[in-house]
Amino acid sequence: MKLKKLIARIFSYGGFVFSGFMAIALAVEPAHNAIAFVAPFIISTILGTGSTWWLSVERNKEEEIKLLKFVIKNGGKATLGEIVADLEIPVKRVRKTVDKLQKHGALGTNVSDNGELIYSSSEINLINPQYSF
Repeated sequence: MKLKKLIARIFSYGGFVFSGFMAIALAVEPAHNAIAFVAPFIISTILGTGSTWWLSVERNKEEEIKLLKFVIKNGGKATLGEIVADLEIPVKRVRKTVDKLQKHGALGTNVSDNGELIYSSSEINLINPQYSF
């Protein structure tokens, strides 16, 4: 998996850098020569965009798994602050991940006596060893 990510990062950064050079070449070349730069520009832009998208999807998957593991190992319950502090993921991304996991039924919410929102793993995660980490 690390090799895939390395290759994707190379395509992502390299694709955008190369397409930048192609854009400059398109701007300075005479029109009759610029046609040769169009296909490499389009291909490198597509590679850069596709690789960046794939990296984002993989990061989201990893964060979902890390978050679920943390909640389960934390006795099946965790607050937003605990998740952010322990996993070192920005609050905005944690909220987005928690919302997605709640929609899929992997996490639930409870409110503590002092009004704090507590995220809890669904019972199937705690009971069924198939879902244990």
